[in-house]
Amino acid sequence: MSRELDDQLVIVLLVLAVAITLLGMRQPAVLVVGVALGGSGVALGMRGKRLLPSRTHRWLLALMGASVAGVLAIGALGFYESWETGQLLAIEASMPSIEAQLGKFAVWRRALEIGSVVTAVALLVASVVAYLRPGAPPDPGSK
Repeated sequence: MSRELDDQLVIVLLVLAVAITLLGMRQPAVLVVGVALGGSGVALGMRGKRLLPSRTHRWLLALMGASVAGVLAIGALGFYESWETGQLLAIEASMPSIEAQLGKFAVWRRALEIGSVVTAVALLVASVVAYLRPGAPPDPGSK
């Protein structure tokens, strides 16, 4: 891997962290994901000129993708939940059926939140381990 790819990973992590943190100000699980992504970006940014091994790089990208996909799924589920609730209210469905439908959405939302938080924290731990572990020496041609 090259130093440019490592720097791009750090920048993407920090931009995603800011966006997700601002998006999740009222959702604690999404806020935790944003903070964990930011911490990962900072830990990787502090590596200096040491390069990440390609295997570590792939793991970090996979964990980052899973965390971001989870946050996007939480947002999409929230949108669908409000639409479905509006449809049930429009046809004047009974309150027990609306509450049962909302209960199903709550279970899915909680599962997505747990998955996103676990992958984001795993990304943070992997980034800290990558920071502490000695890396490959920098390329002789890089500045």
